[in-house]
Amino acid sequence: MFANLSKYHESIAAGSVLFIPVHWLVLSVSLLLVSASTWGAEYQGGLKPGALYRVTNQSDFTGWGEVPSPDGKSAQRSEFSGKSKVVYRERIVPGKNSDGPPRLFRLYDLIEYDRNIGGNAEKAGLRANLKRVLLDPVDKGYVIYSPDTKLQYPDLAMLDEHVHLLDLVKFIPSAELKVGDVWDADPIALAELTGVDQIESGSVRCKVEGTMKIKDRPFLQISGVGSIVGTNGPIKSRNNLRIGLYVDPENGQFSRMRAVGTQETLSPDNRVVGNINVDYQVLVEPLQEDTDLNDDAVAKLPAEPTEALLALDFESPFHGIRLQQSRKWILQRVDGSRLYFAGPDISFVITAEPKGETPTPKDFQTEVSKFIADQKLEVKESIPLDEQKEGEASLAHFQMKGKVRNRPSILDYWVVVRGDRGATVAVNAAESVPKELIDEVSQIVKSITFFEPVKPPTPTPPKSPPESKEEKK
Repeated sequence: MFANLSKYHESIAAGSVLFIPVHWLVLSVSLLLVSASTWGAEYQGGLKPGALYRVTNQSDFTGWGEVPSPDGKSAQRSEFSGKSKVVYRERIVPGKNSDGPPRLFRLYDLIEYDRNIGGNAEKAGLRANLKRVLLDPVDKGYVIYSPDTKLQYPDLAMLDEHVHLLDLVKFIPSAELKVGDVWDADPIALAELTGVDQIESGSVRCKVEGTMKIKDRPFLQISGVGSIVGTNGPIKSRNNLRIGLYVDPENGQFSRMRAVGTQETLSPDNRVVGNINVDYQVLVEPLQEDTDLNDDAVAKLPAEPTEALLALDFESPFHGIRLQQSRKWILQRVDGSRLYFAGPDISFVITAEPKGETPTPKDFQTEVSKFIADQKLEVKESIPLDEQKEGEASLAHFQMKGKVRNRPSILDYWVVVRGDRGATVAVNAAESVPKELIDEVSQIVKSITFFEPVKPPTPTPPKSPPESKEEKK
């Protein structure tokens, strides 16, 4: 429910530029690992390998968050609202280890997001060539990819937001439930519902209230009420929840849930700096058969996620630049014309140059040399400027080795030009990083292409928070 919404607080609390798609502002390694489910150790809500079902979930939310003022001395209030609907069919497929977690073979029928953040409308949906998705178990969770197309950053962000059913069903402790049973909700289920990484305190008390007929069939009705405090990365939140859960008494299967509540973002001194009101609903419908997810379709799936399948297509519409990258690289931030990427002990910055304004390789080398001299960086050796042609691209490269903040480092520089557009790339790597990582950045540079950039909307200025009574005095 709150899994995607906690990220709005994260971007707002960080003072991010709100007109940049929110998906880009929250990317982290969680996009690779979406769940840390255990399997087989406890009841799985009636789900097991071979299960086939349709999931429909939707949410409506309104809220606000504080952002720093332009001078950084005060806070301003930004309001947001939105709704979403996601429909997919899913089959649980046995994993490599028969006793371990299964694969999830998913086919999306609908993804619709309609959001307004700080006065700026944002819509997102399903790409035409992205429907089938695999979630494969790895050491600490599940990795998401498509057997049909490379995923893009917005795809990953959207898929990462979707509630993971194998964790959500942990609200159901047993197939043998009876009216009057009471228990505390499983922390894994609560974390999945709220989007927190770690629960610090609190609980949600669940109780089987009775039975209710839905479409002439009886279902066990379970209530849940409580509050938890937890963290999602650096963001701390208090989640106040009221839950209604319905279970098929014949097989103990999770059927539907409605969760209504608030998520309050807390400052380090526990002051409320953001609030979201959410109404979330999910429906799980068992399917007898599905030609898109049958045995023949399963047999044709890739045996495992390869590097090629996990590669990402990165595209920045406001910079008019696209490239291909592996998931080793995280887009850390966007600052004007610069895109900052980071990997293990290595980072690089791509500066998207305006049309016709890309510096010549020699001018760029002169600029870099002046910067290094001004910073008094120690340079031990260098690779001279080399210019080459690769297809339609003009490439230039030079490299230096020295110390940056007392760390032996490799400073690698590129200029790439295609037609009247171009970019410069600056790489800073520890001297100890494997050569393969430096080579991988080279491949990323060579994959860069350009298109006409889209002008970003003008962000609406946030409102100042209301004055307190003490301030008025």
